[in-house]
Amino acid sequence: MKLIAIFLLITLSSIVNADFDDAYGHLKQKEYIKALNEFKPLAEQGHIPSQMNLGWMHHKGLGVEQNYKTAIKWYEMAANQDNEDAQHTLGNLYRNGEGKKDAVTKDLNKAMYYYKKASDNGFPYSTFTIGVMYEKGEGVNKSIKNATKWFKKTYEHDSVKKKILGLWDSFRITFLLDNYKDIHYKYRLLAHKSLELTRVEL
Repeated sequence: MKLIAIFLLITLSSIVNADFDDAYGHLKQKEYIKALNEFKPLAEQGHIPSQMNLGWMHHKGLGVEQNYKTAIKWYEMAANQDNEDAQHTLGNLYRNGEGKKDAVTKDLNKAMYYYKKASDNGFPYSTFTIGVMYEKGEGVNKSIKNATKWFKKTYEHDSVKKKILGLWDSFRITFLLDNYKDIHYKYRLLAHKSLELTRVEL
């Protein structure tokens, strides 16, 4: 019975992946209606990439009337499954506010909530953004100490350090450490440069 269950799980997973590939192919070809029709049943089954793509299509009005409320619904479904991409996207939406007549009302508390969720799930861009919000006092009391903590955390993130050590030689890092006596700006610069260099791979 156990082997049968594993076989069925693998088979279902293969079918879902094949259906997603078809849907994504339609999206790339700008066949938006076909893409929507294929993404939706997958998203309703809890398939995170499909939920993200449906959110994006409603967010940008691709093949459907732009609808931020519907976009957020799909993003939230993915975010509730601990998807850091969705959490960061929601953070951006609430940090900036989007759409005419405040379709998405700016809410810095919600933005910080989703950024912290994404950061906890290992998304360094969210970690860096939290640092910026503390630096500027966006929705929180301005705190250079807290900003520095989050910038340092960004730079020390495993996925960033593994990439940067191969991309950015130690002499340049040492130069920054030696020449930026202000620890806040040192870690801000290190974090920012790290994310620039790893943007394609993260």
